[in-house]
Amino acid sequence: MTLPKRHRRKITCAEREFYWYFPQGRDADHRRNYHLVVQCAKGEGQLLKVSQTTWSSVTPSFVVTAILEALHAGWLPDSPGEPFILTRSAPGELA
Repeated sequence: MTLPKRHRRKITCAEREFYWYFPQGRDADHRRNYHLVVQCAKGEGQLLKVSQTTWSSVTPSFVVTAILEALHAGWLPDSPGEPFILTRSAPGELA
C-alpha cells in the first residue's frame, strides 16, 4: 500500500527518505481516531502508524521523533509486513 500523493510530505531521517501523511483540515475532536502514517519513500515495506489520544500540531520535528522511536522499537520500513503501530498516550509521550 502506498500513501496518497495528495497531502503527503517528504522527510529525511536516519539518512533515509520517507513520506508522511496526516489528515488535514480537521479540528482536534475529529482527529482522535486518526493516525500519522509514515512510509519509506520507495513506496514499499512496512507502514508506520502513530496513534495518540489527542493531537495538537504535527510538525516535521514530531515526525522525525516518531520515526526514530519506531525504528528503536523495531519498525522495519524496508521489509514487507503488517503496519507497525506506535501508540502514544499524549503528545510527546509513549504509552
